[in-house]
This record gives sequence, C-alpha cells and structure tokens, in this order.
Amino acid sequence: MITVASAATRPFVLSWASTRLPVLLVAALLLLGAGYPLALLFLTSIFPEIMGGRFEGFLDAYRRIGETEGIGSMLWNSFAWAGATTVVSWILGVPCGYLLARTNLPGKLWARLSLLVPIMTPPYIAALSYILVMQDGGFFDQLLGPMPEALRAWFFSFWGVTLVMALASFGYVALATEAALASIPRRLETAAVQLGASWGQTLRAIIIPLMLPALFNSGLLVFLEALSNFGVPAVLGTRANLPLLPAEIFYLVTS
Repeated sequence: MITVASAATRPFVLSWASTRLPVLLVAALLLLGAGYPLALLFLTSIFPEIMGGRFEGFLDAYRRIGETEGIGSMLWNSFAWAGATTVVSWILGVPCGYLLARTNLPGKLWARLSLLVPIMTPPYIAALSYILVMQDGGFFDQLLGPMPEALRAWFFSFWGVTLVMALASFGYVALATEAALASIPRRLETAAVQLGASWGQTLRAIIIPLMLPALFNSGLLVFLEALSNFGVPAVLGTRANLPLLPAEIFYLVTS
C-alpha cells in the first residue's frame, strides 16, 4: 500500500537556493567582524611595520619572545597554574553538581544562583577581597586574632592563588555536572542495581563514562579561563612571587 504524505505532515525542508543569501550575509559579517581583525593581528605579528607599508622586522616579535628573560619559567608557571586550577575546580564542582542533580537539597535554586555569582563576577574582585581578608592586619587578624605566619604564607603561594581562581571558576564544572547527571536516564542505574551492581560499580561503569564529555569540556573551559586570566595574576601573582604570562605580557608592553 502506498501512502502519500499530506501538506500538513510533509517535513519542511529548506533548499540551498532559499538559504543562500542569509548564509552568505552571515559569513560576510563573520569575515568582516572577526576574520579581518584576526588576519591583521597575525600579519602584524609577522611584519611589525606592515601598517606603515613596510615589510621590515620579519618575525622580530617572535624572536623577542624567545629572548625574553624567564619566558620558560613563566610558561611553565602559567600552564601548571591553569592545570592546578582545573583540578581544584573539579574537586569542588563535581560534588556540588551531584548534590544539585541527585539530592533533595533545600534551596537548590539559590544554590544554583550562588554558583553563577562568581562566574559573573570578575576574578580580580575575588583576588582583592582575598588580600583584604588574608593580608597582615587584614579582616582575619582583626576578627579572629593574628594568623600564623606559616598559614599566611600558604595563602599567598602557588596554591593560594590557585584556590582563588578555582573558587571563581568551579561553578562551570558544577553546572555542567548537574546537566550531565540530569541527562543520564535513571533506568540505567536502576538496571545496574537490579543486576547486583554496587553503587561504586554503577559509578565506575555507567555514571563516570557518561559524564566524561561534560567534565572534559568544563575542565577545558576552566583551564583556558585561568590561562588567559589577567586580574588574578596581576593582583596576587607578584605578591605570591608567581610570575604568570598574562600579567608579564602587560608589564612588558607598558614598561
């Protein structure tokens, strides 16, 4: 038996002829708004005098980067700091996302909003607040008495700066974890329990594999955010004797 789809049930398919003009307009806007500045930036990095019509100083900027004193240490510090921030964000964010997705935690709406606050707040504000609390004679000393110097030294060290950035970024991981857990069908876990799997086996065999894309993507977002962040390295990096690349770029350009 042959059936003929009616106009009401026939799927609507867009042809290339009908979408060509909007697609070309969007592509032109992207090339003009993003492609042109990026191409100009790339050409200027290769030929520093190209805006003046001269092709002098070929790759001079890249040579100066290689000759910058301490560039290897700054690169290592920046990548290590971004990696440590990602790990700490996972440690803080995954349990928070699990609590939001799989428990009857009261006030979950406010908990989600509280995770959005540090995401929407510039991290350097958190760094300034951190200094006001932890510095010698700061709010901690005034409210609770003198802080042990060893503890203060830890707060103004590599791990202290990492903690500040992680507290400003772990919301990405928490919200991604909640969304990933919410998308996992509960029947998979129910079937695993009925087949005799323990909670740990269910976690290892079902939940974690299905959550890996969300964890990886949120971790990559935190890593890039930390690697490119300027505020925290500028405010806390020098105080912690931790030269990080974004702040050093600013100092080298403005000095």
